[in-house]
Amino acid sequence: MSHSLPRALAFACVAVLAAPPVLAQTEAPMKASPAPAAVTSGAKPIVSTSPVIGVMPCARHADEPMKQCRFGVVRQGAGGGRVTVSWPDGGERVIVFTGGAPTSFEPVAPGDADTKLSFKRDIDLYQVSIGAERFEIPDVAISGG
Repeated sequence: MSHSLPRALAFACVAVLAAPPVLAQTEAPMKASPAPAAVTSGAKPIVSTSPVIGVMPCARHADEPMKQCRFGVVRQGAGGGRVTVSWPDGGERVIVFTGGAPTSFEPVAPGDADTKLSFKRDIDLYQVSIGAERFEIPDVAISGG
């Protein structure tokens, strides 16, 4: 009885398990922001130079029910990063996080200079408002888990 077949099967199984998974890309990648600045204090920060992509509830207008918006995150360490939300009907909103909380946003319209950002944290979810716009951003998007 030959032992070469079981050995060959074991080698094939190890090769399959060691191979990286192949994921199908179903949507175009989001644009990445510039490379993040290095952070040197505290625990090792989570930094990403390519966006982490997901879906979150959002609403663009005050009377509008929440919809699902694509978003991408570029983490910049120590709770910092940029969340880029893509509206279903076109356009984007960039929300900037500093120290683990939303602190500002990038203006996209002339009236944005007078618009206020507010938020509340509900366990592991940030409920962010920028004027009439509303976003539900999971904490893990910035913290990385």
